[in-house]
Amino acid sequence: MWSAWVKNSLLASLLFLNCACNLRPSPKKNTARVYLASSLLPLKNYIEKLAPKNLALDLQFLSSSMIAQQVSQGAPWDALILADQEWLNYLEKKLEQKFQPKTFATNTLVLASLKPETKNINIILNNLKSKLALADPEYVPLGRYSKQALEYLKLYKNLDSKIIFGSSAYNTRVLLERGAASYAVLFLSDTSKTGPIYLVSNFDRDTYDEINYIFISNKNSKIICELELLLFSPELRTELIKYNFGLPHEY
Repeated sequence: MWSAWVKNSLLASLLFLNCACNLRPSPKKNTARVYLASSLLPLKNYIEKLAPKNLALDLQFLSSSMIAQQVSQGAPWDALILADQEWLNYLEKKLEQKFQPKTFATNTLVLASLKPETKNINIILNNLKSKLALADPEYVPLGRYSKQALEYLKLYKNLDSKIIFGSSAYNTRVLLERGAASYAVLFLSDTSKTGPIYLVSNFDRDTYDEINYIFISNKNSKIICELELLLFSPELRTELIKYNFGLPHEY
């Protein structure tokens, strides 16, 4: 029943995009520059595979802070996917422009490890003897969500000397993969039942803000219709589920 609902909803959204864009295939090959939050990197190959032949993709996977700063300083772009609302607000203020965002995907926060185990977060972090990888809360959405959850659990201050910060969601995952830390606070989409990074425990949903990936388009882009049809296609929605991302309610 759920799969049928998802399929029908996605097809409906695709038809809407077709109607809204009034899309006509162009014989000329166009290049689209798309900035995406670094935690979306697992989707890179599949997005490129789905791209139509007349559309060359320049995909840039960076932290949301770097994306917002580069674009605000004049970097060319056709579309962006940011990992939280705060950096969208920053970009709107810098560009003096109001965007019409769409939710591309959702995510949840977890404690992760390189070995399969199931333990209570409080027990692990209250007795931690090694390092904890955490995204920088000043610049990285994952870090902001992580700090919220740890402060809610009254753990953040006690972990101060044991935290090693990552410069992006992807870099925080790499710190764990390379053994710089025994545990990391990551997105659910970073984990797998078969490794190399395993889910240890989920943070309670009430301990942090809702995690939404926000899509915005450049109103001056001539190929935004092609991009929207690609990024909101049923095929890519299925791939999001495969990598443990959530689907927004409107799809």
